[in-house]
This record gives sequence, C-alpha cells and structure tokens, in this order.
Amino acid sequence: MKPKNILKKYEALKEKLKAKLFGQDKAVDKLMGALVHLDLSPIKQPFKGLFTFLGPHNSGKVYLATLLEQECDDFEGIKIIDMAEFTDPSDQKNS
Repeated sequence: MKPKNILKKYEALKEKLKAKLFGQDKAVDKLMGALVHLDLSPIKQPFKGLFTFLGPHNSGKVYLATLLEQECDDFEGIKIIDMAEFTDPSDQKNS
C-alpha cells in the first residue's frame, strides 16, 4: 500500500476511535503513530505483536483496545488482557 493510502487509512481509523473514546486523544494519536510507523518501516517480516500497558487506572486502555479490534480489520487475533484482573489487593487504588 502506498504511504498516502496508509496515512488516509489511519487518519480515518483515528477519527472513528476518537468519536467513541472521549478524553483520550493523546493515547489514540500515539497508537496511530505507532501503527503508521510499523506499516511504513522497511522490515523483512511483519511485526508479531504490539503490547501497550501504560496509563493510570481506569483511563480507557482496555476500551481503546476493544475499539481497535472492532474498527480495524487489518489485524488478526487481537488479544485483550484486562490487567485489572491481576491487581495486587494492596494496590493503592483499592486502599
């Protein structure tokens, strides 16, 4: 795919995500930047995974991953792991 088409594709995806996920424009912008970079990078093999873990509690990380899965047909087998399931009981959010 030509770079211009790649940029158009991710610009449209970015707008769809931002329309559904409020207050997380920076996170969407960063994710789209990473995806564009991966698509435009001259690599011999396609990337095998993208993991994101950064962000405070309840900031929409899982929801953004869910929206990406719904809105983007380019990725196979998106796995969403809600790390809240692995929270230590002594974590400050529970105190």
